[in-house]
Amino acid sequence: MFSASFHWKRIIFITSIVLIALGTGVIIYFGVESFSAYREIRYARMHYFNTEYPDTFVVRPWMSIRYVSSSYRMPEEYLFQHIGIPMTQKNSLTSFRMLNSIFHIGPEDDISILLNRVQAAIDLFQAKVPPPPDLPGHTGALLQPPQGSAGHSSSS
Repeated sequence: MFSASFHWKRIIFITSIVLIALGTGVIIYFGVESFSAYREIRYARMHYFNTEYPDTFVVRPWMSIRYVSSSYRMPEEYLFQHIGIPMTQKNSLTSFRMLNSIFHIGPEDDISILLNRVQAAIDLFQAKVPPPPDLPGHTGALLQPPQGSAGHSSSS
């Protein structure tokens, strides 16, 4: 026959295991999210998103309309209009890969039609609108290329 203390020890042990597993899951989730954010920042640095207008060839399926809009300094409304997608906050934050699946712009496994539309809209916008001046007091330090890298000019 088991004693009452054995029963409580078993409950405490199982509870500890569950809490450790739950904590590990939370750590893994936030670790993956942090790594994803790090990759996006590194991608922006590598492709000089702090220049007047970065090349459109860097538009990728994981990007969203809001991301492209802020990166290329253009209104979201302009992209929605040229892509042919309803303008909603949810659509603004959804990746191009998911938008392609939802709105069937092209075959589900081929996102190139949507990306070509995005790139064409960016090119058209860049041709019509001069680059905006930098905001006063804004250094763009987060997106500055490393010293001595290609595309980095230093004033002497």
